[in-house]
Amino acid sequence: MRMYKRLVSITAVVMTLVLIPSVGCTNLNAKPNNKSTTNKEECQVNKRKKTNKEECPVNKGKKTNNRIYLYKVGTKNSKKTKAIHTHQTKKLYLKNKSKVKSVKWNSSNKKIAKVSKHGIITGLKPGKTTITAKVKTIKYQIAIKVKKALKIKSVNGSQLKQGIYMSDYYGSNNNILVSPASINMALGMAANGCAGKGVYPSTCGTVPNEKIYINPKEELEKYLGKSTKNYNKYAKKIMDSNDKTTLEMANSVWYKKGVKLNNSFESNVKNYYNATTNEVTFDKSAVKKINSWVSDNTDGMIKKIIDNVSQDTYAYILNATLFDGKWTNKFDQSDIHTQKFKLFSGKKVKTKMMYGTENSYYENDYALAFEKTYEKNKKYSFIGILPKAEGKFKLENLNISQLLKNKKKGGVEIGLPKFEYSWNEKINDALMNKGINGIFNMFIPAMNPMFDTTDKSNKYVNEIIHSIAIKVDSEGTKAAAVTSIETKCTSDVVYNKKIVLNRPFAYLIKNNETGEILFVGKVINPSKK
Repeated sequence: MRMYKRLVSITAVVMTLVLIPSVGCTNLNAKPNNKSTTNKEECQVNKRKKTNKEECPVNKGKKTNNRIYLYKVGTKNSKKTKAIHTHQTKKLYLKNKSKVKSVKWNSSNKKIAKVSKHGIITGLKPGKTTITAKVKTIKYQIAIKVKKALKIKSVNGSQLKQGIYMSDYYGSNNNILVSPASINMALGMAANGCAGKGVYPSTCGTVPNEKIYINPKEELEKYLGKSTKNYNKYAKKIMDSNDKTTLEMANSVWYKKGVKLNNSFESNVKNYYNATTNEVTFDKSAVKKINSWVSDNTDGMIKKIIDNVSQDTYAYILNATLFDGKWTNKFDQSDIHTQKFKLFSGKKVKTKMMYGTENSYYENDYALAFEKTYEKNKKYSFIGILPKAEGKFKLENLNISQLLKNKKKGGVEIGLPKFEYSWNEKINDALMNKGINGIFNMFIPAMNPMFDTTDKSNKYVNEIIHSIAIKVDSEGTKAAAVTSIETKCTSDVVYNKKIVLNRPFAYLIKNNETGEILFVGKVINPSKK
């Protein structure tokens, strides 16, 4: 029997450092134009029969204080106002009415919030509306204020938030995938060759003898959430934990012939990042060598990272991450069907959907998610995240940090489409928007400590390129031999939830042992590569 075999993801990050004379002026603090917890509410589950109803049940005996009640019209409490956020969903209740067979629900402004026939309210955009419920001749109501969507205030030190931020910054209508682990590994190496606090003269000429205070190294450390020394130790732990079968990380530094690396920098990237350092003549042959290294360390899924080498280029810092995971419990071929995937536009495209079961899930007011582990040791997990509200979404609006803390036991039916795509982008702007400015400034010697040279011209980071590819398919033979010994959920499990990723969704891939967030992505259209 053929199985849904594996997920393969790779990423390459290249950091280009160049030499340029210190001339002109720039605004060191300028930022590019950026693109723009709820309490638990659970549901009572009928354990005797399956249900796919739109419910929001609560565990028996568990008290909640965040329920939204509707009160009889005309009573004092019926004039109350309750608040929810955009993209948030909540179960509505009628005060002093526990069992009601038939309720007619209505929202006075359906553009602000909608309410389903099961009494589930969804915030659509900021504004006010009144929700009414009619039970026979009796009316209940509550005023609802929909607030702005949740936003991430800071990404410093959190790979999850970094990945969410990057995904939202570059991906809205297209498939997107980023690897915060890979990006941070490259930034960590760069921090070892980065200047600390400095006072630099301004060449703008607006203020005589003006001086600018900037600390490029501190900016990197703040984003990484660790000092360079501590991040080096952390990187060492990550590199040593690579199992060389499911996850492989490789690092390298390529520098111009005739240029000498600083001994401390070279020693640190070798000892903590297992990086190779390569002195090469920066011509067409260097392009071939660097691209060959990228291809070799991504199993050929990323063929190249650079097209040419400028004469001003001093060095490249590279990280390549290869993930090749086989499911702990694989999908049977008989459970793979051609289904329709609903796009944001309402158009439906055909896709291969794989169905299976799991025995737990995640849920908050914003999203549902399932976890599917890799390998027999379950060291890695794929988290498929389906927003409860349909339509365009940002990951920062789904309160994913809280979602992953809200794991629930119970059988769940899952559906995951096959998908394959690649993404390539210069990510300077996104990093600058989050406070990393100094290393990109050509008018200060931000990266001079990386080199041991008498040349005092300013070295800075010209660009950081993030190239990444992912493939989810049912091909392969290596896993086929072990499928017979792998188990499935037993037949007596009650499936009280159904999470089918048949419309735009998000996903994470994480290391359950180290906590590394390897990948964060969105699938807007599984048929697009």
